[in-house]
Amino acid sequence: MKSNPLYAIPNSFLMLILGKVSFPNDRIGEMTIRNDGKRFRVFREIQLKAKKGHKSTPNGIFQVWFSTKAESQKAIRQSRMTLFGFLGLPGFRSKLWLINDETKEFGGIYEWDSVKEAGNYDKSFAMNFSHWRSLPNKFRTVVFPQSDERARVHHPDLSYTGAHKTSK
Repeated sequence: MKSNPLYAIPNSFLMLILGKVSFPNDRIGEMTIRNDGKRFRVFREIQLKAKKGHKSTPNGIFQVWFSTKAESQKAIRQSRMTLFGFLGLPGFRSKLWLINDETKEFGGIYEWDSVKEAGNYDKSFAMNFSHWRSLPNKFRTVVFPQSDERARVHHPDLSYTGAHKTSK
């Protein structure tokens, strides 16, 4: 029931109103390199403020990669509204919004408390809607445990595990 949009959307609004989220801007414009060598620019980030009992490191990573039917600048503007589809879901921790400026491919890297919660998001209404907005055969999602090397996105000077920075 908690992955239902009737739960997620009001809960997302509540979290925003109560100040339980932050939108850090220190990584905006930063370039990251996906494990296949494609370069992506961070254009937005959201983090849920730590809750009591949260493990220090989330365990589930969800990645989505797609090309959209909309012009890229319009898609970037519209992407603000997508946060209501995941922010209020159980286990959500953080998200990076990414774009490859050359190919106009978009990406999202989400951190979740568990692999199970990341997998639940893959089956959610929000992902079904995102798939619908995408070009045919240009949408893919993957779920990994935090420890899986395939879940990593790299920067020449730093390594990222999901959305959080770690030093080399």
